[in-house]
Amino acid sequence: MSLASRISKLKDLIKIENIDALFICSNANISYLSNYSNFSNEEHEGFLLITPNESFIFTAGRYLEAVGKSCTQFKLQEISKQNPLPKTLQQICQSLKLNKDSWLQKLIF
Repeated sequence: MSLASRISKLKDLIKIENIDALFICSNANISYLSNYSNFSNEEHEGFLLITPNESFIFTAGRYLEAVGKSCTQFKLQEISKQNPLPKTLQQICQSLKLNKDSWLQKLIF
C-alpha cells in the first residue's frame, strides 16, 4: 500500500468514526505512516497529528531538514523550548476548530 493510500485510508477512518484528530507518538506507526524511520527509539522526537483534512508532523530542529525532504505530504511543525508541543497542538486545534477537550487535555495535562 502506498504512503498516500495509508494516509487517505486513515483519514477516511477518522471521518467514519467521527473523531476530530488522531495523535500518533509510536515510532513504528510514525515510520509506517510517514516513511521516515530515523527518529531515536529512546526519545520521542517525532509525532503525527492526523485530522480528516490535514496531516502534521512535529519534530525538533535537528530533524527539520531531513523530515521536510522526506515527509512532503505533511505540514512540518518545529517543536522547541520556545515552541513546545503542547502550545503547538493547542494552536493547531484552535485554528482547525478541533474539540481539543476530548483528547488534548488528557494527553498533555
